[in-house]
Order: sequence, then C-alpha cells, then structure tokens
Amino acid sequence: MQKRLDAEQTGNGAARGLKMAALVRRTGISRTAILFYARQGLLGEPIRLKANFHLYPEGVVDRLLLIKRLQSEQRLKLSAIKKYLGLVEGGAPVQTLIELGCVLSLDGAQAGGFGVDTAKFCDLTGLTRPEVERLTREGILMPTRPGRYDAEDVEYGRILRRYAVYGFKPSDLRRVRRVARALLREELALRNRLVRRLPPEVAVKATLDMARDIRFVRRYVLDRMLDRRVREAMARGEWLPK
Repeated sequence: MQKRLDAEQTGNGAARGLKMAALVRRTGISRTAILFYARQGLLGEPIRLKANFHLYPEGVVDRLLLIKRLQSEQRLKLSAIKKYLGLVEGGAPVQTLIELGCVLSLDGAQAGGFGVDTAKFCDLTGLTRPEVERLTREGILMPTRPGRYDAEDVEYGRILRRYAVYGFKPSDLRRVRRVARALLREELALRNRLVRRLPPEVAVKATLDMARDIRFVRRYVLDRMLDRRVREAMARGEWLPK
C-alpha cells in the first residue's frame, strides 16, 4: 500500500517514478540534501511532470543510500563521489578495493577527516624528516596524499619509532610487504569472483561491505594464529613461539 502511495501512476496504472517524500522516507536523507545532490548532478535527470513537480526513478533510492554510505563510512566529499559514480555510469567496473580508495581520494579526502603536514607528523611521531622521506620512498610509510598524513599514518609512524629502540629496521618489513601483496591478490580475486555479475551499484555496496569485513577477518585470523602458537610454545615449556 505504501509503495502505491509513494509512486505516481500513469494512465494504465504503471508506476512512473517516486515522489520526493518517498525518497526521504526510504533513505532517511532530508529533502534539502536530496535536492542538493540533484543540483550537483549525482542523481541523474528526474522525470519532470510540472514546473515544480518531479519524479525520480526507483534506482535513485539505491544511489542515495550509496552516497550516504560513502560519506559516512569512507568520509568522502561529494566531488570524489561524483567522480566515482561517473566511472560506474560509464561502464567501468569496480576494479579493486585499493583502486576504489585511489579514485575517491582524488579530491584530497582523508580517512576520518584527519590530515597533518610533514612537520606536524614528525612532531607527533618522533620521526625525523629524513626518516619520513626514506620510509615513504621505500614504500614503508604510505600516506594517501604526498605530504599529508592521517590518523592511521600517525599511529603507524609511532609504532615504527617505538620499535626502533629494539633494533627494528624498515627493511624488516620487506617480507611483510611481500606477504601483504600476496594476501591482497587473494582477497581481490575473491571479491572479483563474488561481485563480477552484480549490477554496478550493488557491486559497490558489496565492495564497501567487504572492505569493512575483511579488516576484521585479517585481524581475527592473525590474532588467533599467534595465540595458538604462543599456547603451543608454552605447552612445550618455551616462553617464546618459534
């Protein structure tokens, strides 16, 4: 019953589109925000019936929910979202989780909205500027924008600095990077197999879900594997696992 009230009907009873009130109710996004998205070209052309009366295709609901998720979960600006949606509409597939992040960071979107310059990064982490330049050059430190560092960069930099007192060297991470690249290839192959036959906007939603869930899976597997190794070592009377 509600869907019939949401949609305008043609003479033969077929639904032609959704009213603004239906979009607000089904997405939780305000009328003002929806109109703003429309003016920014994020929703496509509405169906114009009268001067001030428009209807929107059913697919706009999914588009609005996607925009909402990209803003809330990925902290992306509308300019970045528009670039990505343009690629999807042009027939480009959702390539990889990494590519998704790269495309959407073209306007300088920072994870969590946090970003500091190199001087502040050095102050927060205790690393020197030459150390930061070397870590970045060797691919150990990987900021999303040159010379700008987000909260994860800062935490990572602090870890690198903290373990340097134990003799830790950046070169010790080379094997970790090789393993990480192999793991990423496996994860992307799985993701591509799962979403390759999905419609583009559904594939994007699935990609975002996987990006969130895979972080938990990695941590869960690694933590449990380490816990098991420690327990096995302790059972053998060893205080450190080999």
